[in-house]
Parts: sequence; C-alpha cells; structure tokens
Amino acid sequence: MAELIKEHVCIGTSTINKKIVPELMIWRGHTYQFTELGLHHTTLDGNTLIHIFSMSTQEANFQISLNTKTLLWTLEAIETV
Repeated sequence: MAELIKEHVCIGTSTINKKIVPELMIWRGHTYQFTELGLHHTTLDGNTLIHIFSMSTQEANFQISLNTKTLLWTLEAIETV
C-alpha cells in the first residue's frame, strides 16, 4: 500500500527526444537512482499544469510531480517493493 508523503524533493533529470525524464531523487539525505519510468500523465491544479511521473528503484516505487508554474518537484507517494 502506498504511503502519502507530499514533500518537496530534488530531482536530477535528462532529456530524451525533447522530453524531461527524471533520473535520480534526493530525499531526506538519501539519493535514489531511478531504474524504470512507469506512467507519465498531466493534470491541472486550477490553471497550473502538473506532470505526474511513476518511477521505480529496486527498493520502491515512487510517484513524483512537477509543478510547471513553480518548477518544484514533490514526492507524492512511496510504495516499498
């Protein structure tokens, strides 16, 4: 079962075919290297576009979001494998 977190995090990204792809996350002093990109979709929060990414490591699955107005990344939820 996923645990809701809702904390800002630092995300390292790369670009593939002009699209941003999260590669690693720093959260609470620990670095998580993503091994797999799951689903990616967008949603609106008022008039702000939010990108939602499902990312995986060997230890856990993460749901992260990017607010395109503030450019802040948020760890939304984590589920250990």
